[in-house]
Amino acid sequence: MKVLFVYPNLMRQENVSLGIAYLSACLKAHGHSTRLVDYTWGARIKDAISAVSKFDPNLVAFSVRSGEFIFCLKIARKLKKYFGGEPKIIFGGVHPTVAPEEVIRKDCVDLVCVGEGEGAMVELCQKMENKERIDDIKNIWVKKDGIIKKNDVRGLVEDLDEIPFPDRDIFDIERYISSRDGAIDMIVSRGCPYQCTYCINPILQNLYKRKGKFVRTRSVNNVVNELNDICKKYKIKHISFLDDVFPSSLEWLVEFRQKFPRNSNLDFCCNFRAESLNPEICRYLKDCGCSSINIGIESGSEWIREKVLNRRISNRKLATSFEICRKEGLATYSFNMIGIPYETISHIRESIELNKSIQPTFLQVSIFQPYHGTQLNRLCIEKKWYDGKILPYSHQFFSIVKYPQISRTRIYWEKILFRYRILKDRNFKKALLTLIYDYCFYYLTMLRALIPSPLKAQANRLFRSMQRKD
Repeated sequence: MKVLFVYPNLMRQENVSLGIAYLSACLKAHGHSTRLVDYTWGARIKDAISAVSKFDPNLVAFSVRSGEFIFCLKIARKLKKYFGGEPKIIFGGVHPTVAPEEVIRKDCVDLVCVGEGEGAMVELCQKMENKERIDDIKNIWVKKDGIIKKNDVRGLVEDLDEIPFPDRDIFDIERYISSRDGAIDMIVSRGCPYQCTYCINPILQNLYKRKGKFVRTRSVNNVVNELNDICKKYKIKHISFLDDVFPSSLEWLVEFRQKFPRNSNLDFCCNFRAESLNPEICRYLKDCGCSSINIGIESGSEWIREKVLNRRISNRKLATSFEICRKEGLATYSFNMIGIPYETISHIRESIELNKSIQPTFLQVSIFQPYHGTQLNRLCIEKKWYDGKILPYSHQFFSIVKYPQISRTRIYWEKILFRYRILKDRNFKKALLTLIYDYCFYYLTMLRALIPSPLKAQANRLFRSMQRKD
């Protein structure tokens, strides 16, 4: 059985899809063959047609984020036009999970994978190979002759150690690593216990209700074995742990500190909730090799955070968490968001002032998007601020929401000027360079696939150096 994956990645950022990598590893472990069409490097729609012609897959699997849904449909329709009913086309990932009804009704989509897909994809491929019926596979929705069969999700994989290490080699992994100056991504857990109104996790929690433990963490031995495997295969300097929230169990961190590879200069960054941070946890993270902690501020307005985003944490606690990291010698990265429902210019100024006060080492600002299925998506549709249809392929460029209190153009310029306003009093040169970068970011993204990997690596080094300097 042969499966061709399609990774649209319209942002062209050099992050492999760990979802595709995990699925490929599971399929290969069961004797199936996999290939990839990767749009990170500027591939064209016709490249997918060429890949199907050469590889002759039984199944083409698209990893679909909401903003890339339309692009994926264009490719899938071309494939159907050229090849007809074979190969079958399946859409999986975030968007098909939150909007399966919309996806399965598209003429070019035969199947939809809802939720975590490892077990479902293995079962699907085995049944297709054996020419068995495929309309009873949990997690898989099937359309045949216009009739749709919707299957429930299976129980969650509670022991994540059972899942093979991701197959990064399905990607041009050396090119990814060199473009990021030796950085690579990992996850050590699945699931997030929080209920943020702008996030997919409450949808997943509801989808998997009574289907097993939602928040799961790999054993330290399993994580360290993958780290050792990565270090042997590739020239790695830095690990980015992409977990929604990095494990905060002291027992897990103590063991991780003891077993983290010490025979290299490897360091890592991770995501943490501010309310979970304390000096002891920071010391353990530092001893493990952590160099930077990413913390979501989202808004400097306590009212916006609590009443709109369902994040109940005070500005004082946020400031304390950043100060703890600083005292323990850890760099910090603040995540911010503007264009939030009910947000005004005054609220945006509160976000700027909070960042000025806490002085993160790095900071990022994105523009709120009403992602399908989220509570804020429903609010925006009810208020007629958003028609519920197309989303931009990135949260970096512009707002799709029409508010009565602030225009989309104003949101765009507030985003462009956000970091400049925070940095200008402390370091005007750094602020000005950041402003130029933020203004040009859209155009750089369009050209990103054309930039040679060594130049990207050098740019990453310069940018990190610039961000660290006060």
